[in-house]
Amino acid sequence: MIFKATVQRSWTVYKRHFVTFAAVEAFFVYTPNLILANLAPASGILSGVALLIVFVLMLLGYMTIVVSAFHILRDQPIFLQESMRVSCGGLLPAFAVGVVSLVCMLTGLALCLFPGCWAIAAWAVAVPACAVERTGVISSFKRSAHLTAGKRWETLGAMLGISVIAFAALLVPGKVLGHGNPTHVIAEIALTALISAFFAVFSATLYHDPRAFKDGLAAQDIAGVFD
Repeated sequence: MIFKATVQRSWTVYKRHFVTFAAVEAFFVYTPNLILANLAPASGILSGVALLIVFVLMLLGYMTIVVSAFHILRDQPIFLQESMRVSCGGLLPAFAVGVVSLVCMLTGLALCLFPGCWAIAAWAVAVPACAVERTGVISSFKRSAHLTAGKRWETLGAMLGISVIAFAALLVPGKVLGHGNPTHVIAEIALTALISAFFAVFSATLYHDPRAFKDGLAAQDIAGVFD
């Protein structure tokens, strides 16, 4: 079962490097929230620019952890600075992949449930493929479709399963601390950072495992991103 195996492997990697991943994601989650807090009252172009910056920062944090986690899955030590450099270098195509994926998924779900579900499953690892393999936009979608072929429903179940768990966890601060107070806001940002970091590791594992199986390569040989 993809969900159980991927969660277990992801949790093992996450625990081993919890402080590093949490610190990276906390920065990339806290900074966007700070930007939104200061620019939320603004309207028009300034507000649009703020949202764009938020998306880019969160994507960069996600990519940095994905690349680092993939490196760990190859039994190699983390080079966080190198992971960030690689992520910055592939940020533009990854941004395009992320936007296209989101639009297509939402449109597919709005028009008909099946196309949206297909897009979620088929393109589940498009951004990780883009980050690790430095593929272009079209190639990233093709690569993801290839890696998820034959396991689309299981991949969809894994994505939905982790999303439901994350959504449920994010409701906890509001239930325990109440809404609208500073403690709740801080707790929500901290929890978002922790969950986002794990989701990035989960995505890296979801990408790594089928690639190792389908490409028939040892874990130490399947990434050239640091070479």
